[in-house]
Amino acid sequence: MADKCCDIASSIITGRIAVTPKESNITDLAEYLLLDRHDRILLVKEKHKSGLNYVEIASKYNIGVATVRNYVEMKEADIPPHATNSRGRDHNKAIEKTIERAKKVKELYNSGKSINEIRKITNFSMTCIKRYIQPEFDPCNAHYGQKKEGILPTYKDEIMKLYLSGKSSIDIAKYIKKEKGHKITPDSVRGFILKEKRINKDLDISLLYSDIIDAKTVKKLFYFDNEKENIIPQFQLDEIIEKYPIIGSILKIYSSFKSLILGKDSTKLDEWISNAKEANIDSINSYIEVLSKEKNAVINAIDMANNNGIAEGKVNLIKLIKRVMYGRCKFDTLKTKILLHEFEFEIV
Repeated sequence: MADKCCDIASSIITGRIAVTPKESNITDLAEYLLLDRHDRILLVKEKHKSGLNYVEIASKYNIGVATVRNYVEMKEADIPPHATNSRGRDHNKAIEKTIERAKKVKELYNSGKSINEIRKITNFSMTCIKRYIQPEFDPCNAHYGQKKEGILPTYKDEIMKLYLSGKSSIDIAKYIKKEKGHKITPDSVRGFILKEKRINKDLDISLLYSDIIDAKTVKKLFYFDNEKENIIPQFQLDEIIEKYPIIGSILKIYSSFKSLILGKDSTKLDEWISNAKEANIDSINSYIEVLSKEKNAVINAIDMANNNGIAEGKVNLIKLIKRVMYGRCKFDTLKTKILLHEFEFEIV
């Protein structure tokens, strides 16, 4: 029954399900997002030293396990400083390069070379050389740090209100196009909102971040007690059932079937069959048909403590030995190996 329910879950949940995250996860993620890379690495190292494993840290901060491993194994000397962004680093490299060029030009100019001669030696343009030899020359790009107001920042308040009211990035992009006349992509809206979330702690970050649950996790519900193991918190399970009602149906059917088998009361079998048919699930209906044909056997399995598990196990063992020996031994040898195994000899 559990295998049948798992097959149904796999056929329905083809990807991953985003559900509302646990409150502790929201707080942890907000803390992580507001740090630069230097502090993120130190935070991950600290959490690992406190006893959390790679998977727990990855889940807490919504990052990959490989990233966590790299951060934990990174040596102190390799941890980047409180760096600027990539644009800032590129700007610093450009300044260093410009200073070297200007230094070279000034040395040639002070040695008595003309601007034209310096141009032939360095292959720099006349305009650059004239700039480099000026006493007030500044290697910094005058345009660096000058920001141009974009479309999204212009409508920041409206965008955040729409998002916090539950609108998706696709809906917001359509709104901007229809009401404001600007064509923007949902990805740019999502990126803009994420940036605002990092800046403003007071916003509801749960709208941007979700816990991810896949079919494999849902399958565990049919093999383990969710209340004891806490595989999926109840509020998240309710969201999954709301999105996939059939999951709720098969969980209910499986739970009642398990109670029937463990309860040792075969008089409730007909009631369970009737209730299971009401769900009108093809896979369950086919299972019920097979079960109905073997109804007496099922009743005996419920009421009686004895079963044929030992016999089935021996048959399985004999078939295994037979397949291992395929094409190499005769029947007499097969018989000998089986009998030897019964006397606890090792079979090679």
